[in-house]
Amino acid sequence: MPVFFDKNTDDVRIGIWKISETYDELYKISNINSDEKLKLDSFKNRQRKLQFLATRALLKSLTNSSVKILYDENGSPFLSNKGKISISHSKDWAGIIISKYNVGIDIEQIDKKIKRIIPKFLSKEEQKQVSLNDLTALYLYWSAKESMVKVTNNKSFAYNKDLKIEPFKTNKSGFFNGIINQRNKKLKLEFNYEVFNNIVLVWCVMKNKINVTRINPK
Repeated sequence: MPVFFDKNTDDVRIGIWKISETYDELYKISNINSDEKLKLDSFKNRQRKLQFLATRALLKSLTNSSVKILYDENGSPFLSNKGKISISHSKDWAGIIISKYNVGIDIEQIDKKIKRIIPKFLSKEEQKQVSLNDLTALYLYWSAKESMVKVTNNKSFAYNKDLKIEPFKTNKSGFFNGIINQRNKKLKLEFNYEVFNNIVLVWCVMKNKINVTRINPK
C-alpha cells in the first residue's frame, strides 16, 4: 500500500509503510541499484527482504528523489546526500525518519512476548514506576531505548542500567524524557510517540553534540 503514516516538521520527516505488496511489486516500486540488490540477496528471511524493499520504497516516496541509504563502518545508515536517517521495522511495518540532525526511530507491533524480557531492559526503579501489565507502556520504554542506541550510534549500552526513562502517563500520542547515563556522563533526550493499529512509534532528535562515552561492549 502507499505510505500509511507521514509526518513532516521543521526538524524531521517520518514515514511508515504497511507492507501489503508482493515481493515483485515492492521490488519494482523500490527501484534499488546493484549494491542494494546484493544486500537484499544476503537476507535469507523473506519478510526481512520485504522490509528492506519497503524502506527503500518509503524513502523514494518521501523524498521524490534518487537519494540512497548507505552504511558506515558500524553498520549505521546514512543518506547519500549526507542527510541523517534512522530505520525500523516490525513484522509488516517499516518506518524511517530523516533529518539534518542525528535521529533515532523505533516501531514495534505490540505483543505480550515483551514481558519475558522485562528485567533485561527495565531497571528495578523503572519496574516500579510502570505497570508491568501495560503492554503499550512497556513497548514505549523499549522503543525509546532502541531509539537512544540509534541516535547516538552506540550499541554498548546496558538497557537496564545506562538508559533511563522518566515517569510519564501513556496516551495515544505525546512525549516523554529519557536519560543516558554512562561513565558519569549524562545526556537527556526528549521522545515523541504515536500509538495506533496495535503498534507503537517512538522517535527522537538530537541537535546537540553527543557527549556520552563510547565503550567496548561486554
